[in-house]
Amino acid sequence: MAHIKEFYEYVNLSHTELSKWLDTKESKDAGFSDNGEETKGHQSGKKIVEILKKHAKPAKEDQYEEEEIQWMAKVVAYW
Repeated sequence: MAHIKEFYEYVNLSHTELSKWLDTKESKDAGFSDNGEETKGHQSGKKIVEILKKHAKPAKEDQYEEEEIQWMAKVVAYW
């Protein structure tokens, strides 16, 4: 559960704020891409937005899908 708490500490924007930023040229140009298209960071941001939309605040671990928990752990590991 620690990585869930850390995820919400590190991701300190609402899903609306993050979505708006992901629409900017700056966010689309940041990072690297394997195929010359959308960057890894931009793809990650979209997944983060999905989690934030579904769970606006930290919830109990059993309320998350396994894929969400794994993604939150991955995001935390990058910090």
